[in-house]
Amino acid sequence: MPVLPTAENAANVIIDKHGIELGKERTRLDWGVLRRCYDLGKPFWISREGIVAWVILGFTLIVTGLQSGTISWQLALRREMVDNAIAKHVPAFWHYFILTTAMQGILALLLTIQGPLVNLLQLWWRRSLTRQVLSDYLGHRAYYRINQAASVDNPDQRISDDVKLTVTQLFGIYIWISLIVSRLVVYLPYTWYYAGPRAFFVLSIAGAASLIFPKLFAYFVPYDNAQYKAEADFRFGLVRLRENSESVAFYQGEHAEHTSLMGRFEKIFRISAFLIFRTLWLQGTSQVYYTILGVLPVLLLYPSFFAGHLDYGTLMNVTQVVGAELDFLAVGLLFFNEWLGVAVTVNRLWNLIDKTKHERAVTADTNAFLTETDDRIAVRHLNFGTPDGTRTLAENVTFDVTPGKSLLVSGPSGSGKSALLRVIAGLWTPTSGEILRPPLRDLAFLPQKPYMPLGDLRAQLLYPQVWREDPDDSDAQLLAVLHEVGADYLVGQYGGLSAGADWAEVLSLGEQQMIAFARLILARVRFALLDEATSGLPEASEQRLYDKLKGLGITFISVAHRASLYPYHEKQLIFKGRATWEVANS
Repeated sequence: MPVLPTAENAANVIIDKHGIELGKERTRLDWGVLRRCYDLGKPFWISREGIVAWVILGFTLIVTGLQSGTISWQLALRREMVDNAIAKHVPAFWHYFILTTAMQGILALLLTIQGPLVNLLQLWWRRSLTRQVLSDYLGHRAYYRINQAASVDNPDQRISDDVKLTVTQLFGIYIWISLIVSRLVVYLPYTWYYAGPRAFFVLSIAGAASLIFPKLFAYFVPYDNAQYKAEADFRFGLVRLRENSESVAFYQGEHAEHTSLMGRFEKIFRISAFLIFRTLWLQGTSQVYYTILGVLPVLLLYPSFFAGHLDYGTLMNVTQVVGAELDFLAVGLLFFNEWLGVAVTVNRLWNLIDKTKHERAVTADTNAFLTETDDRIAVRHLNFGTPDGTRTLAENVTFDVTPGKSLLVSGPSGSGKSALLRVIAGLWTPTSGEILRPPLRDLAFLPQKPYMPLGDLRAQLLYPQVWREDPDDSDAQLLAVLHEVGADYLVGQYGGLSAGADWAEVLSLGEQQMIAFARLILARVRFALLDEATSGLPEASEQRLYDKLKGLGITFISVAHRASLYPYHEKQLIFKGRATWEVANS
């Protein structure tokens, strides 16, 4: 039985009796998995794109049906071929050999065509499901809240790996079930004809005995889920090392990183070792089961052969058929082994989607405090704190920023300056009060560390536009704006607006902040929230950028410490700590 975790990990994990961290996110083999599979697949299969998918699915059913429907014919031809070979009837043998080979060739051709079509269908489904998951994840800023709260581990892995695995595993189970059903439809009458009712007695025992395996597999479901998480955590640590390699090098933190990464890998080792022994145990149980299955056809059919009721060719065919039926009826072993993988990946993916739906409700709660207005930014009696509710940052904050005016927010670290901007932007939910602000299309936010997306220099300037929707944003205008912010030298330095680079690495913090101001100018917004947005720039460049904002008539709220910025703001909001504040003239 699982035991309670220690204090330091009580919030996130459950430690089982083997000392393995299972995590608080549990996965079970239940009927809920079927409902989630249906909900994940429905948007694709009822869409216009799904029409072609249904055609391909129909083709796979036809091929599967042909495989199964011609089995009796193939078995009869093979029996005649074997009997004629034993009797040395050469012309008859070659006749049946040619027929058997031709039939197998036609089926092989159909299967060859089916393979790429099935892969294409899975690719379409994966694209549709990825689009659906990304839409939920990015919608209502769910990604931000999920990452801030760490409520779902490794969402990147779930969107990439788990989406792919969900599609391939579900389609694999569909193929498996359709093959079993269609072949049993053909095999059972054939077996009845040659072996009689005894066959059904044996097959029923085999099928019932296999049902012990679901219980065995269900016990290990949480461990498979824990293995997914451990692998993702280890990969995340490696990615973090790559992204922060310079900082680690400056700190000479190689030993600390090695210790941390090996600690993450140790979790993989512990879980994987446990699962290896699980596999050994299950394989031993499976071998006993299949050994018994191998004996059953002999006990069922060979007495009839010895009594002269079956010829040798028929004996071989019926033995093969009964063996295949016994394999198919090992449903507990075969199906639940596959269903285990499906349950883990589908539940992990569904938990992410479910969390995005929860964040949608949180966004609605946040919007309850917001009122959109075109003429100002203002707060009324605002109380807010950290998202986890453990600390109150400010109480009863009240101020107005009307068009053409500006506000400087200052105070010691951790007093709530940046938190105020997050609350105004709708990223954090206040506990009470009212926020008046313009619509988001008229409001820009510049953080201290700007985001540099993948793409060329032009993409850095136009972000977050996906396409250049405004024809006025010509290259000439982009160059002019770069000149206005003092960053036009980057064009010549890196080879033009179409130059690509890892901009977060090659540009200094100050250069990234100049790019962010260029985006602000090109966005043509009327209001801006600036969070230490010029901290990496010298005062002369800082003053140049603020003069530009004033000249454009942009109303802004700045979080900053430099006294040189006082003249650019009519008022100051000073956070003093312990949830206290005051408003003063600048």
